Amino acid sequence: MYPEKNKLATISIIVIVLLLLAGCAKRATQNPTSNSTTSLWKVESPTTSVYLLGSIHVLKESDYPLPPAMDKAFNEAQHLFFEVHLDSADSPMAQAKILLRSFLRGDSTLADCIHDTLLQMVHDQADTLGVQPTMFNKMRPWMVSMTLALLKMNRSGIQPQFGVDFYFFKKARLERKQVSGLETVEFQADLLGNLSSLNQAEYLQFTLNDLDRLDLELGTMTAAWRTGDVETLETLLVEGFTDYPEIYNTMVVNRNQKWMRRIRNSLAAESPSLFIVGVAHLVGEDGVIHLLEKEGYKIQQL
Repeated sequence: MYPEKNKLATISIIVIVLLLLAGCAKRATQNPTSNSTTSLWKVESPTTSVYLLGSIHVLKESDYPLPPAMDKAFNEAQHLFFEVHLDSADSPMAQAKILLRSFLRGDSTLADCIHDTLLQMVHDQADTLGVQPTMFNKMRPWMVSMTLALLKMNRSGIQPQFGVDFYFFKKARLERKQVSGLETVEFQADLLGNLSSLNQAEYLQFTLNDLDRLDLELGTMTAAWRTGDVETLETLLVEGFTDYPEIYNTMVVNRNQKWMRRIRNSLAAESPSLFIVGVAHLVGEDGVIHLLEKEGYKIQQL
């Protein structure tokens, strides 16, 4: 039903944003509010409409079908924009560059990058997940975080091939719609690879601390996403970054601002388009929705 990705490194890059946000998120104290909306917004200009769909990059097969409004927006759109063009993730050159950014060079090992207590936590989780701890020896800390989270999710049936991005990308290909990527795979790999060693270690610590709660965290996030519960999504995906401004600016704020040009261009076109990006990029004071509202655009949550 969905395209398979055989390279763990490639899958990790596709889901970087969700995994980072899940690792740094606060748990919501309230339950998601049921309503008739979804995490889909429609922006209107004098010439066209642009749809903004907040994506969950990893889901379960049981999360389908998606809310009808999302398929309706897809049917109307003539041009689709994703964070990354998923075909590009399959190229040998892209995969080689990802691996280069994911692993340590020379004689350096993970033990040189993190303290002994954190290293022992990695080994303990490896044992729990049924993999050899030595597989992490040459990985950079952020790649260890990605791999552990993916292994944990896979055991619960939560996989990237069930993500919103993969679902609509496949549909777009089958229907021969125009598809573009807002970023390259290599750029996404650099986002975490270029963070300071301290922040990478902090993120690994957060991942390990929250790994046992990951299923619950993602379940709460998915429920809020499905009903368009913006308040809960902001609590989960934005407030957790308070103490980590470098990570937040790198992973969210700077990228949102760069994408605005592409969105403005689409609003100046004559045919409808659909942007599918991680839902964390749409909500909050630095989110794309708020940025567009400040520029005077009329926006409707569907």
